[in-house]
Amino acid sequence: MPLELLMRISPESKLMKKFLKTLMILLCLTCGFSNGCSLVFFKVAGEIINSPEMHNNLAFAITMGCLGGICAGLQCYCLNIAMKYYNNLDVMPIYQSMILMLVMLSGLIILDESANYSFG
Repeated sequence: MPLELLMRISPESKLMKKFLKTLMILLCLTCGFSNGCSLVFFKVAGEIINSPEMHNNLAFAITMGCLGGICAGLQCYCLNIAMKYYNNLDVMPIYQSMILMLVMLSGLIILDESANYSFG
């Protein structure tokens, strides 16, 4: 749509144009967050299944596996919405960087990988 026609229809549309990519960044942030959460849930379920006390905690392991599956489904849904409405060349770098940052963050905080690193 030409900018002149857009300005004639809605004068405030030029202000909205500045914030159009904000939703894309939030969708990619949601994808990265749900990816980190699904990895943590699957890791917890795997550790419970590999433990000798698996039979006492089987319902908890199934719950963690289901939560991991829900987070993986949410990630696919948000990525599909972002790729539907925005240019794929804009979405994919932001998506990959959000996944990388939030998977590292979830490993550092939840899986206590921060004990292996020093601040020096």
